[in-house]
Amino acid sequence: MVPRAAFVFVVVVVTCAAGGASADESDRGGVGESCRSRSDCVHGLKCIANVCVKPSTDQQPQPPPPPPPPPPPPPTATIEEPGPPIIVGTPPPPPPVKHKEPPAPAPPPPPPPPPTPPTHRAAPVRPFLGVTIGVGFLNGGYAFSDSVSWGSGADGALLFALRFGLRAGRHEIALEVAPFTDFYDLAVAPGPAFEANASYGYLVPLFAGRGLSIAWPLRFGLGVLAGADNTSDVAFFEVRADLLGLALEPSPHLEIELHLPSFRYAVTNGAMPGSGFDGATTHYLSFFFGSSVSYLF
Repeated sequence: MVPRAAFVFVVVVVTCAAGGASADESDRGGVGESCRSRSDCVHGLKCIANVCVKPSTDQQPQPPPPPPPPPPPPPTATIEEPGPPIIVGTPPPPPPVKHKEPPAPAPPPPPPPPPTPPTHRAAPVRPFLGVTIGVGFLNGGYAFSDSVSWGSGADGALLFALRFGLRAGRHEIALEVAPFTDFYDLAVAPGPAFEANASYGYLVPLFAGRGLSIAWPLRFGLGVLAGADNTSDVAFFEVRADLLGLALEPSPHLEIELHLPSFRYAVTNGAMPGSGFDGATTHYLSFFFGSSVSYLF
């Protein structure tokens, strides 16, 4: 009995040792695994440079992989804040300073053109048409070669005439015609006579306002006075002069002239038949107070 029990004991011990050996071998490192000593490697391997390797090969332990490259430096950034900017990292070089040249001076302005001399504009020529009415008196006499006989009184006179002509500014050329409507002597003459005269007039400006202008008319003219039987078949040479008066223009087309008076001088080189003064020169002085009204076209 004793020998059988001893045999069983030996078998159990060997089995346990084999199982323990198998369990310890599984915990060791294989080829290429890390180790600190040979006991950390499986049977038949060596620990060289902290790596389990086979002793029979020339295989050298692989060095560990190189460390990764360092990360690149962060890009330069500008932090915007109130005030001057704060530059993180290396600032860029400043731009080159450009020196600005001063602008060229402006050219001087051209000299002003010389003033143009004033040009005289001719006044427009305007025709006109009107009438003249005057009431006055006549005084006359006779002149001989050696003496003069002049009337002491004055006879009444009446004039109605048509007038027409041209007006240029203040200058006037007119023709006055009384077609047997010149009652040159209401006391002695048997009837009216024909009278006509051409005259030049200038209107001296006195006042020019809004809607009214006033002028002083000066007029001189030459004409004829003849009345057939009413002047005993004698024709008179006539001189006209307007020295006192006013010319009113209340509108551009209307002119009213006041005669204060209009003077007429008529002379003939022979005595009027029946007058009793044969060989004498007859002289008539007429003064007409009235007005002329004309329409200017």
